[in-house]
Amino acid sequence: DLSRQALTLAASSGLRAPRVFASQTLAFGTERRVVTVVPVPATLAGAPRQPTDAQIAAFYQENKVALTRPETRALTLAVASLADFKAKTVVDEAQARQIFATNKARLSTPAKRSIVQISAPDKGKADQAAARLRAGESPSAVATVLGLAAPIVLTDVAQTGIPDENVAKAAFIAADGAVEVVAAKLQPFAAFKITKVTPAKEAVFEDSAVEIRAQLLTAAAGEAMTDATEAFDSVMTDGGTLEAAAAKAGFKVVKVAELLADGRSTATGQPVAELATAPNVLRDAFSGAKGDVSDLASLPGDIYMAVRIDSITPAAAPPIANVRAELVNEWLRRDIGTRLKVRAEEILAEAKRTTLEAAATKFNLPVLRQAAPLQRGQGGQD
Repeated sequence: DLSRQALTLAASSGLRAPRVFASQTLAFGTERRVVTVVPVPATLAGAPRQPTDAQIAAFYQENKVALTRPETRALTLAVASLADFKAKTVVDEAQARQIFATNKARLSTPAKRSIVQISAPDKGKADQAAARLRAGESPSAVATVLGLAAPIVLTDVAQTGIPDENVAKAAFIAADGAVEVVAAKLQPFAAFKITKVTPAKEAVFEDSAVEIRAQLLTAAAGEAMTDATEAFDSVMTDGGTLEAAAAKAGFKVVKVAELLADGRSTATGQPVAELATAPNVLRDAFSGAKGDVSDLASLPGDIYMAVRIDSITPAAAPPIANVRAELVNEWLRRDIGTRLKVRAEEILAEAKRTTLEAAATKFNLPVLRQAAPLQRGQGGQD
């Protein structure tokens, strides 16, 4: 359309901003300024004034919301992991060997052959093809000269991988490089040549032992953990404590003190490891009442966990006595800042009435002049 053509023409012709824009941009970017500064030291505010008890009490009330610490809870966790049960499980070596014996045929590698086969309608043609193969002619050339179908090439196949049963039997008897003629089952006759022989490799227990033991260990530990979770639930159903149920089941008991709702410990500021991948357990821990015990929860990594809420510390500001030192320091910092601002405004007013140098002299302050002009951006300004 016309608008697009006009835009394309402008772009391809070299679009230029008006010269006044360019000159203003250049002036802005190359602007230099010389600055004179009168630093106002903190000592100008005078000696620190210690706050009274009433002032600290008022300051505490003003900042009570900021000082409020979030709710924390103390928990007891009962934790079971497949890794822990694996550490307590012993693999039955006789069972491992029995599994190997049962699967030995599958684990063994059968003998393989690579052959080239030429089918023939009669024994005479098959013998001619065999003679030419023995003479070193290529199978394709032999088939073409004798007017036979293209050769069948089979590479690294087991005996069951050769379609014709008679050819398969003969091929696995013949030596490497041998050429034979057989009365085939799927066609009258076949001439074939063995191009590669790969012997069978019988499996040995040692080659599969690590994998078999690992599978047995996982299965046995899994069964043990399933039995343990049932034992745990049974004790809890009968009114037992979390500790008693954990002891019966062989679960680990973990105590967690002063836990925040986001899963961090107030003591370390770091997430509690056991709860890092257990958002549902953490949610239960902060939605129930003191003494509540959750059901066993299934967690990623083959872990089961139950939680009991031992105590709840509501969100509250700490007692004023516990934070008095921090309150005094902050009060002093703000007080000095307020008084220093008043003095700075007095200096500024005097500088506007006279000069900056005269104001500095009146208040016994140094005058600092920039040795070189400041470029835009040096002082952090835009």
